[in-house]
Amino acid sequence: MSISNRFLLLVVVVVLAVGCATVQSRLQTAKDTNTIEAYQEFLRRFPSGAEADEARRALQDLKNQLQGVKEAAQKVLPKEVSVDVTSVSRFPRKPEVCISAHLLEGHSADERSPYVRGNYGTHEKLTRLVRYRCAKIVKSVATAAKLPDASEITIQCRHGVRQFYVGVVSGDTDIAMTIYQVSMAIEEITKHDWSSVHEEDIMEYWEVDTDIIPLLHFKAVAF
Repeated sequence: MSISNRFLLLVVVVVLAVGCATVQSRLQTAKDTNTIEAYQEFLRRFPSGAEADEARRALQDLKNQLQGVKEAAQKVLPKEVSVDVTSVSRFPRKPEVCISAHLLEGHSADERSPYVRGNYGTHEKLTRLVRYRCAKIVKSVATAAKLPDASEITIQCRHGVRQFYVGVVSGDTDIAMTIYQVSMAIEEITKHDWSSVHEEDIMEYWEVDTDIIPLLHFKAVAF
């Protein structure tokens, strides 16, 4: 083999090795990100090969985890409540699993808890209902689902809120907003024996990220 052919062969080997390393590196980034979007983007760029098969398996495993979380949350909520569960990138940390639902749907004044009473005609009672339902979701996910490969779980209470614009004729818009949001680290969840934890105690473990309930005007919220 001539020197030029040997050099050409060496170049081809190096290119192939670099290309393989790049694919593996991209796959590892997708696995570290661990979101549906990250795996889909990887498969769009590298649709075939062993790495693509591994990415598809990881993607399906993530979907199964999110479906398990969704079913656990739905289990403790009225059938009127639609639940959405997503994996949100926190790269280089593990992702955040976000449970989003209109938690005020299907509520009644006879919630089975001494913590929630009345017809929710005050900000205090509305907050109690939302907090109690968030606590039930946390407990159900911790006991009825395989905990996802994530850094934390976040619960968003979404609801329709009417925004008013001063000085504008018919200047109001109905939008879905997060009126209350809490989060709890997976490592915090694994600390507790959830079979013996009451919902009222769970509220001491999470962090409140968003709370605009005190700012709501009740005429703008459908109860």
